[in-house]
Amino acid sequence: MDQRNGHVARNSLADDELLPLIARITTAAVFAGLAVPDAEDLAQDVFTWLVASGNLEKAHIAPWLAAVTQNFLLRYLRRHWRETRRRACDQGGSACETSAYSDGADAKLFLDRLAARSPLRERRLIELMAGGFRLSEAARQIGIRHGSEQHHLAQIRARARRLNRSRPAAATFS
Repeated sequence: MDQRNGHVARNSLADDELLPLIARITTAAVFAGLAVPDAEDLAQDVFTWLVASGNLEKAHIAPWLAAVTQNFLLRYLRRHWRETRRRACDQGGSACETSAYSDGADAKLFLDRLAARSPLRERRLIELMAGGFRLSEAARQIGIRHGSEQHHLAQIRARARRLNRSRPAAATFS
């Protein structure tokens, strides 16, 4: 709302541009796998954020809008996963705890195998990051120069992909 005259500020997109914008966001969400009602909710959330944040003018920039939509989509999927998980835990009790433990145990075993197949510097980086350090903190602690962290991380990721492909199908992460 404009403080000087009490009127709502007019956004820079014409009304005939707003519906196609919302349709593009909805279509992207449907192609990402959401059901149409969920995709419409997501589009409404994105549009509301665009207006509230004053970023409606940038909405015509396709890559920027795609990135914003992807962020909202990932946030929606994480929230949906947590809610589904919580409901399953409320109904299942100990089965949920066992599942969470086995997921964590599988991840720990995978990281241990990955570290065992890595050079010493990257092994130490994996151990520190698994212990809760951020990449930059872990790299600094073991003497990796600033700017080289991403190279080491890329090496670790490539090794993890190769290791994950070599695992039996039943043990892969979903």
